[in-house]
Amino acid sequence: MSKKGGLNLIAIGKIRDFGEGCACPFNALSADFLRMLELSKREFALVDTDAGVEHFGRGVEAGCDLILMVIDPSQESIRLAEKVNKISEGAGKPLYYVLNKTDDETARFLLDSVDQSKVVSVIPEDKRVFRNCLVGEALDFEVNGVGELADFLERKTSRDR
Repeated sequence: MSKKGGLNLIAIGKIRDFGEGCACPFNALSADFLRMLELSKREFALVDTDAGVEHFGRGVEAGCDLILMVIDPSQESIRLAEKVNKISEGAGKPLYYVLNKTDDETARFLLDSVDQSKVVSVIPEDKRVFRNCLVGEALDFEVNGVGELADFLERKTSRDR
């Protein structure tokens, strides 16, 4: 577990070496962990899964209160959002979207491509984010849209607990 301030990060479910085999056992462990995780009223867990829908087939979302999907400006991401929408309905989990790496044109296109009522944040493309991620440095600056996302998560967790 990594800690910084009031944030704790646990990384599970990642293959680290060649030949470790199928990721299914990692996903099963993740699903069990999330079902048994107990949080206080002021805590919430944000789970970052691999892009795609495989984790839904392993029940990882069973321990989650909601699904938050990041949509990048690509047709593949839009089609995946349609799949995740159907899966989340079947799982009985509310779904929300974060539109990522947008400019004015791509934000408009993405908003027209998904249910706008589910969009909780629009994060513009930011060269500083790209640079810091490239060189492995922390983001020590504010990024438009991230505050809105944090506010949404805080509202959802305070209301649901």
